[in-house]
Amino acid sequence: MKKIIVITTLFFISVISSASEYMFYKGNSTSVFDIVFMIKDNKMFNGRNTAFSDNIIYTIKDNSIYKGNSTSVFDVVYTIKDNKIFAGRSTAFSDNIIYTVKDNSIYKGNSTSVFDIVYTIKDNKVFEGRSTAFSDNIIYTVNNSEDIYKVILPLLLM
Repeated sequence: MKKIIVITTLFFISVISSASEYMFYKGNSTSVFDIVFMIKDNKMFNGRNTAFSDNIIYTIKDNSIYKGNSTSVFDVVYTIKDNKIFAGRSTAFSDNIIYTVKDNSIYKGNSTSVFDIVYTIKDNKVFEGRSTAFSDNIIYTVNNSEDIYKVILPLLLM
């Protein structure tokens, strides 16, 4: 019985990993039991349960991130433009900038100063701050870091 569960779990992980989906694991883990968030079909789910629409935290479409399962202009929570993540729909004011993304660093607000790095992405791991030397700085591990903006999504919930 345990062997069947292990084989089924490994199959589940390999299918999901190859499908260009994003799984976010707690800390330095890559165990299916430590999945905190998951992005599938441009929808971000809480945990690994993708069966129910009420489990959807965000929907990603074009350069906008919407609340829940919506794509209504009234439900835009974040907008991505010019390597910046803005709160809401407005990209006209620098006060609305939550993060600036440059290379594999995520900066607070409109800054690109080394002193304003809040997160660093390296080897599919998201570190708090600019140090990647210690595993206790790892906030989560992601199976796929192709789209840095999708990797940032869970950080918006913090």
